[in-house]
Order: sequence, then C-alpha cells, then structure tokens
Amino acid sequence: MLMLVRRYDEPAQAETEPGEAGSVRPLKFRAWGSTYLVTEVLHYWSEDRQWWKPGASADPRPIWFWRVRAVGTRQATVVLREDAGTWTVVGIED
Repeated sequence: MLMLVRRYDEPAQAETEPGEAGSVRPLKFRAWGSTYLVTEVLHYWSEDRQWWKPGASADPRPIWFWRVRAVGTRQATVVLREDAGTWTVVGIED
C-alpha cells in the first residue's frame, strides 16, 4: 500500500467527546476556514512528551494522535494531534 501524506501544522478547533484512556475523540474540526465532520476513526495513539530534553514541557499528559476519515469541502483521511487541549492538523493522506 502506497500512502502519500502532505504534512501540515495547521491549527484546528475540535468538537470532542470523551475517548479511551483519558483521551478526547474528535467529532468534527475546523481548519482553513472550513468545518469537517469526522465520519470514522481509523486509528489513534498517544506519545509521551520528550521530558528528558532541555526546555521540554513538564506536562505529564500524553500527546494524542487521531487518524480519521473526514468530510468537509472534500473527503480525506486526516491525522490530527491533540496536545493539552490544542488541536493541529498534522497531515492529509492522498
């Protein structure tokens, strides 16, 4: 399977519901001036912060990533990141 991802670091606002293991699951998100409805969660995972690096955050919460199918101005598979309540579009798969 060939998967091409366009990388972004686009701020997003997400409407969520409680997820597993202390996460919040995205229901819809807004980025680039458009709203996207999450139609399917394909995969999710968390990463620990790199607390050992100088200047790193001491926040103990993990960073959550969500690979979802979303519909808005177009349909796409999107990777979202949630870091202490701040959402970002990380990439879009073609």
